[in-house]
Amino acid sequence: MDPRSQPSAKPPPVPKDAATGEWSAQTARETPVQSDSPTVTASGQAPPTGDLGIPNPFGRYTILRLLGRGGMGAVFLAHDTQLHRPVALKIPNFSGALTEAQKERFFREARAVAALRHPNICPVHDADEEQGILYLTTAYIDGQTLSTMIDRGPMPPDKAIALVRNVADAMQAAHAHGTIHRDLKPANIMIDRSGEPVVMDFGLARRTRWRDDPGDAGAALPTADPGLTQHGSVLGTPAYMPPEQARGDVAAIGPQSDVYSVGVILFELLTGRRPFAADDTSALIEKIVSEPPPRLTDFYPWLDGKVEAVCLKAMAKDPADRFDSMADLERALKDAVEPELRVVVPPPLPKPKNPKPQKKWWVKPAACLGVALFVLTVCVGGPTIAIYWLIEAVMDKAKDFKDSQAQADAEWDAITSFWPAPAADAKPDTLLPPTFDNGRYRVRTDEPAPPENELGITLAGRRGIYDGPDGEVEVRFYRCPEADAKAIQQKVHAFTQSRLNGAGGPYAGSKRKKAVYSSQDSTRRTITYGFHDEHAQNQEYGKLWYGGGWLYWFRTTHPFVIESFPSKFLMEVGKRASR
Repeated sequence: MDPRSQPSAKPPPVPKDAATGEWSAQTARETPVQSDSPTVTASGQAPPTGDLGIPNPFGRYTILRLLGRGGMGAVFLAHDTQLHRPVALKIPNFSGALTEAQKERFFREARAVAALRHPNICPVHDADEEQGILYLTTAYIDGQTLSTMIDRGPMPPDKAIALVRNVADAMQAAHAHGTIHRDLKPANIMIDRSGEPVVMDFGLARRTRWRDDPGDAGAALPTADPGLTQHGSVLGTPAYMPPEQARGDVAAIGPQSDVYSVGVILFELLTGRRPFAADDTSALIEKIVSEPPPRLTDFYPWLDGKVEAVCLKAMAKDPADRFDSMADLERALKDAVEPELRVVVPPPLPKPKNPKPQKKWWVKPAACLGVALFVLTVCVGGPTIAIYWLIEAVMDKAKDFKDSQAQADAEWDAITSFWPAPAADAKPDTLLPPTFDNGRYRVRTDEPAPPENELGITLAGRRGIYDGPDGEVEVRFYRCPEADAKAIQQKVHAFTQSRLNGAGGPYAGSKRKKAVYSSQDSTRRTITYGFHDEHAQNQEYGKLWYGGGWLYWFRTTHPFVIESFPSKFLMEVGKRASR
């Protein structure tokens, strides 16, 4: 089973266990109506339906296509014929006929969400009853769900933290209005075309202050109403729910329950996996309730300790141990990445009593001296200071490169002496780690790696693409005996030498027109090369290394990266192989 327990890309039929139902309102493509989840009216009867399972047109809305269907209901893309705009039309599922009190509860909950105003919360446009069917319309967000982005692998920490801070700010606005989401998860967060998160689907939302609304005096909390927010003894999606919600303790659910869910989302963004996984819902809930969350640095050792502390505090078992509010969570994340510079200003010195006025005889000479110094500084000192600053910057850069090279040398010595080779059937995350030092993270994995006939590398292998602060690096790896790996390295070395000597070779159309350098290190078992095209516009720098029955090939367009990346990568592979 996938440890992240991801749902399929298409919306599933209505789940047998409503506690595990996950469905996205925006990203699913057009799918046929599920025959086992018909739309029913508030009286419990099936309405007259069109091709999409509901009447079309539906009041003032023209139904365009089904966006998703699940245990909580169905969502359609519709056209508002009055305001001429696309909307998401949501029809909730109910078990049996609704009483007037339950229908009123539906509209009260809809009003609660419609009153929220925040750029990162999807606005509610309308809630009504049409031909006996209760419905809700919201803005249609054109984009992709956060869960789709997570499927590609961990997110860089700075981007993940910025995104979660926006979500926390949005939820703070909801909590200030007395509304708790109770089903926060990546599938309920859309990323719009500008890259901003939009919190969706307050389908399980509850009010914490019903009495704030006129006419609600004496109204019961929504915990005893099975037809609306209550869909079983456990509400929400188990992987992201807090322990109190997993236990079904509805009375304990509050704003800090949403804080826990945001902590789980942050954990998944940073590590590419959820903190808890199990083969079935009951085992998963047992882990959420009883086991502490794992440390993020177990999966991402280079994560800042302050960021890890914030995430783990948000996921504390006891709500009292979590952040008191979403604002506190957002502020803690901000302080973790943008520590505030505090300047202490000393108090002013006391003034003497009845000071005697003194004639300031020195003012004019000082002014003349100041003018002379200013002229001297502008004419002589300015260029000197600029040159000195430039020299200092170059020396600092050279020192950084020297330190980086010294670290790479130490890493290569360790790899040469005792690199623990991965097994032939090692997991993909061992051979291509999702993240490692210096902010590097895997953005793509392809299988198989395409053959490279020009360099004589035609083995069957795999490859991954890594991104980071200093550009992309492509990594290919092959299962290869040592003798074959040596032969491949010799072919690459011979080809590079032919380019250094100006030979055209059999691949006349190649972009590897000129070899700028070639280096062979038999002790470290490496071949390093650099190629340009004839106009030096396309550049390729590469390094091949073999050991333990594996051949690794690294490629990039940055010459400094090819000297520092491979050793760090292989050290991370070795650490994962030895676990």
